[in-house]
Amino acid sequence: MFLLVDDCLQCKSKEEKIVHCNCSSELLEATCRDACQFKCSNPESFDPADGCKNGCIPGWFGQYCNLSCPGMCSECDKATGRCATCLLHWLGPYCNETCPPGLYGDQCNKVCHIYCNRCLNQSYCIECKKGRYGEMCQNLCHQDCVTCNDEPHKCTSCIRGKFLENGSVCLNCPENCVSCAGRDNCTECQSGKYGPTCQMSCPSNCVTCTSSSQCHECVPHRHGNLYQCNSKCRNIKRISPNNISQQCETGEVCQKGCPPLKMGIYCNHSCSQNRYTCDQLTGACFSCVSGFYGPTCNKTCGHCKPGSKGEIQCNKYTGKCADCLSGWYGWRCDEACSIACRTIFCDKFTGTCEPCVTGFYGPRCTEECNSNCYNVTMYGCDKLSGACELCSDGYFGLSCNETCLEYCGEFPCRQQTGVCKKCPSGFYGDKCQKICNQRCSSSNTTKDICDREWILHPGM
Repeated sequence: MFLLVDDCLQCKSKEEKIVHCNCSSELLEATCRDACQFKCSNPESFDPADGCKNGCIPGWFGQYCNLSCPGMCSECDKATGRCATCLLHWLGPYCNETCPPGLYGDQCNKVCHIYCNRCLNQSYCIECKKGRYGEMCQNLCHQDCVTCNDEPHKCTSCIRGKFLENGSVCLNCPENCVSCAGRDNCTECQSGKYGPTCQMSCPSNCVTCTSSSQCHECVPHRHGNLYQCNSKCRNIKRISPNNISQQCETGEVCQKGCPPLKMGIYCNHSCSQNRYTCDQLTGACFSCVSGFYGPTCNKTCGHCKPGSKGEIQCNKYTGKCADCLSGWYGWRCDEACSIACRTIFCDKFTGTCEPCVTGFYGPRCTEECNSNCYNVTMYGCDKLSGACELCSDGYFGLSCNETCLEYCGEFPCRQQTGVCKKCPSGFYGDKCQKICNQRCSSSNTTKDICDREWILHPGM
């Protein structure tokens, strides 16, 4: 192990240098200053004050080259530790990132097997998609498992409403639990319940609470102080964080309007479906709940990108989204990017994507390369035109969609013209459609011989 500079500089003799400084004998000189070289690329360039002047050996950085590069770096910047090159299958400035799910390769441009979430190649899955297991993720886990290992019942994580016991079995959460982390640890209770196992009931008119006196949400048609939920009136004036005054001027008739989703003189009726705020008396829509639009809030927003609080908002009248979720495009974000977009991302307005998955072409990667292209799964075709670089034997044309003449026999034809590259024995001509004269040698027939014999013996 290499020691710190100060430790090395304490060495006084040749023997101490070898024992304490871990330096080779051939590097030893008058003092230990020249002996302890750490991970310098050039040991002779080491200086106690300035460190390694000529840089570090691969995998190390720092003034004294005593810090190892992070992640899976094979080489990093001497000063910052930022990776210059990564080991195979690793990415990012510090080589601590892998390809996005479903992709692999040095540039993450190849697609994993359909059931693999992460892979090294088409034949080696690192992580299966949820609900699957096996060498190629070809097997289904038990229905209680989100993920499993080796066997269908050997769960590693469970569906909602169940918890993992003994590291492999999914058991039911306690009664009244929506989700839990164990027998005595409910993480979400059913409405009106609270406690470690959701065994206790919330106060009257309360939907969610954390104790018998702390209500977080009231039942429909009830408002007021959240500790009580005992009023039909809208609470509109906050005196302090935990004290909200009520506005009822004539009995319990609400004079100042209703809270969101409510209407009526007592605010005891709900706005029509999907309406967030509506006219207190008529129910006419003022604004829609998250994810809906239209004059009556009856139309569903597209795949709009959610706001900071997770709400999905589109223009109330047109349904236009401010931005789309990845994988969708269009004015209302209701058109899906092609599955052949390599990055699962396309232009928000046009749907064009770059690049395409190998084997597809066109502005939106919706066209499939002709299967007659040579090795189409590896080389694909031209991104814009669909033209093949080479054709498989027996085909020609820009997109390899034309068949070579049968006269070519088993030999291929030229991609641009369809002319046979070589004729079967006994035939000649650009398209091998001419039969050699009977006097031509059947064992060694060439075009020149056929032409000469045809001319000399045209009748034969």
